[in-house]
Amino acid sequence: MFKATVLKDEGRSEKCYEETTLNYAPTYVAEEHGVNILVNKEGEKPKYMLSDKFGGGLIQIFDRMMNCSAILTTSLNDFAYREPGVEVAANKGLVGIKTADGSNFADGLNGNARAFNGKMKVGFVVSAKATGLDAGVLKLYNIKLYNKGKEVTGDVTTHWDAISAGLIGKEETRKMCLNVEVPAGSVFDEIVLYNTDVLSADLSQLNVYYAYVADADADNATINPVYGAQVVSTNNTNASIDFANTQMVQVANIGNGYNELSNLIDDSMDTYLTLPLGVDLGGSTISVNMGKVVDKGQQLVMVTQNLALGLGASLGEGLKLTTYLDDEKQEELTSWKVLGADVIGSKGDSYAVLNPTKSFDQVRITPVKALSALENLQIKGFALRTDMNDDGTLNGYDDLLVLDEDNTLAVTKSYTGAKMLLHRTFTKSADNNKKGWNSIILPVDMTAAQVVEAFGENTQLAEFRALEDNWIKFSTVNVAADGVVLHKNIPYIIYPTKEPLGNYSYTIDGVTKILDGHVYVANGINYDDQTSNLTHTVNGGGMTYTGSYDSKTVVSADSYMFSKGNLVHTNKEHTVKAYRCWLKEDASSGRMLMFSLDGNGLDGTTGIHVIEENKQNTNTGIYNLGGVRMNTNNVDKLPKGVYVVNNKVVVKK
Repeated sequence: MFKATVLKDEGRSEKCYEETTLNYAPTYVAEEHGVNILVNKEGEKPKYMLSDKFGGGLIQIFDRMMNCSAILTTSLNDFAYREPGVEVAANKGLVGIKTADGSNFADGLNGNARAFNGKMKVGFVVSAKATGLDAGVLKLYNIKLYNKGKEVTGDVTTHWDAISAGLIGKEETRKMCLNVEVPAGSVFDEIVLYNTDVLSADLSQLNVYYAYVADADADNATINPVYGAQVVSTNNTNASIDFANTQMVQVANIGNGYNELSNLIDDSMDTYLTLPLGVDLGGSTISVNMGKVVDKGQQLVMVTQNLALGLGASLGEGLKLTTYLDDEKQEELTSWKVLGADVIGSKGDSYAVLNPTKSFDQVRITPVKALSALENLQIKGFALRTDMNDDGTLNGYDDLLVLDEDNTLAVTKSYTGAKMLLHRTFTKSADNNKKGWNSIILPVDMTAAQVVEAFGENTQLAEFRALEDNWIKFSTVNVAADGVVLHKNIPYIIYPTKEPLGNYSYTIDGVTKILDGHVYVANGINYDDQTSNLTHTVNGGGMTYTGSYDSKTVVSADSYMFSKGNLVHTNKEHTVKAYRCWLKEDASSGRMLMFSLDGNGLDGTTGIHVIEENKQNTNTGIYNLGGVRMNTNNVDKLPKGVYVVNNKVVVKK
């Protein structure tokens, strides 16, 4: 609670004050709202596993699905997907999940507190581009349930529920729940998503995020787009009809509509105002005072009767919404995203969503074109919801700092406590296919906990010290130390231990984007604008270690670049992506250089060898450290010393 007090002034006889209580927003816990999201938690024994190749023994799992393990992780933004350009025959399992110990999904879900005693909805959260997405396409997908390898029969009804909408690039996209309604008492330990007919190679990609089991009779954010949203009403927000700017045109069989205006701001989503968009309503305007200033970070939802999937474009052609703040026009919005429960059927409401970019306290709805498809549109009211997380649950706005190796750093906004999404591809060792040392530079500081969160337990980090004699010397960083261990704008090498996410979808300002490839995530990151200088260096002993945030950095020949666990001495120019580093002598010496980490290197304990580009597999003879070739290819005939054999350092004792 805080209290604002105005002191005695201008003739006032006493102070005046007002007390306001601030409450923390509640954390949304899916299980408490009738939904169990079927993922394995880090540090716990896995409860779920992927279906085997035969999906319960009755349906074969398609073997060209990519990144399938993503549906079992707690990162609900990672997804499995069909390999692009590949046709899928009918009745193939695309991806499936089963309990690890064979227990019934409905019976406490393998140790979870909640058990399902009534009807259930069992399904997958998926997304697809909206272009060409109609009932015929959606009916190509369905769900099978199994128990002990045998298909569970029963009266199951398939539903598609749209839960969010946005853009992937310039393509409109839908995130939906594909689910089947399962009778009470059903026993099943496996859930498989499959296709009922041929999926052609050019069919829009279906991304699969995770599976869930939900109480069919419970209301929750997974199936209800306005669950937890604030209804705009007289009681909730002090809303009112702005009659001064409202004008209704009388239409036969509908009336003038004034007697229904109050339905827009009551607390019920069962009452409505009929807007006959099937006829010309030129001059009509409905103006609603929100009763509060709505921040640009909130979505405005107009609740209507059921609208056909994909009707967003048509609705925008027929209906315009203009926002105002203190009677001044802010922006015109027509990019409606239509969501809704049971979008194939005829039941349920639809939710037309807009993403304002400016704050407002009033909206005015204006018909702009007669559309027969929208004849007698029923508007049931408005709601305000915070940005929808991609898992279908409502949370407060999460700042996302996106660092993408494919794009030059261009983030000028400052962040405090943000979630960082780092798209950085680390190469593996050429010798053993394990993760190797890679270069890295970041525009943010990271603590030990954040390094572990992003890159895994026992991650190693090292920094450049100097070039001494023939040694490129690095020293390890104590990643268990207090405070910052990875400093911004400092080039390092890193040995990560954590498997990255296969890809990541995120939404900012109503636009959904996907990071394709390896993604590492850390929370609580602070950032300020680092775009004025995209290149940073450290120097020592006549050598410079350079890191860059430019996605098309040209590295000159005669440099040293980390690749596949080795340090490659280049013989030509290379263009590298962002968040990478390279070494170069300030003046070329022509010497054979070697790598040392904490003084180790002669015996190869670092695992890093300095090799010449394009000579990794060539017998190039034996050289001393001065670069002079020996007159024999037999190490045994050489005196004691250090030599370079086939581009690797060998110690003759």
